[in-house]
Amino acid sequence: MTLWARAQQLPPEPLAKVQAIYGTHFPLEVRHCLAPWLEAKIWSEPDLAEQSMFVEELVREIQVQAAQMTAPELFVTRMKLADAAKMLQATYGHAPHDLFSYVKNCLLTEMELVKTSTDSLYGGPAERKYGELLHGLQEVRQRVALAHQDINTLQTSMETFSLQYHECNKQKSHLNFLPTAGRPINSDYREIEACLRLQVDQMEIKLNETVSCRA
Repeated sequence: MTLWARAQQLPPEPLAKVQAIYGTHFPLEVRHCLAPWLEAKIWSEPDLAEQSMFVEELVREIQVQAAQMTAPELFVTRMKLADAAKMLQATYGHAPHDLFSYVKNCLLTEMELVKTSTDSLYGGPAERKYGELLHGLQEVRQRVALAHQDINTLQTSMETFSLQYHECNKQKSHLNFLPTAGRPINSDYREIEACLRLQVDQMEIKLNETVSCRA
């Protein structure tokens, strides 16, 4: 059951508090019609790069949902969703991270209201357990996201190290080739040799620093 489905089962007073969370910044119709999509997106803890696409993906999903509302009795809702898509694009198109944070805070507040209301009504051991499990799941997702970032960083470092190591060996080969190239030793030769040696020394320093950091 989605958080929104649980919220709709609340008594009138706490339900009104839940509804009050959403206003002109994020229309209630969007929360209602996109409940599963929104909760899956927010709780998945996307990284900053993925969050930058939040407004674009949200507007597209609103348009998809609106297009499916062909029944005459859904005409008003369809028009409200269309207006909401335009408003969100105009207001947050340049600030997708702000909208993501806003919606996340709304959902967290909504969750707390649902939990508080349910606990007061039923004593809530099962609901408390549900909240603990959900909190634990969020922590696991955060750790997975951080581990994913670490893996990407390590992979990039390995690729960079491989390129630098290959380039260093190539310059060493050039340097080793110079004495047997059959060319007279002149100022140009000495300048090329000195330049290659400097490049090799600098590359080896960088490679050693990389290895030391990873040790």
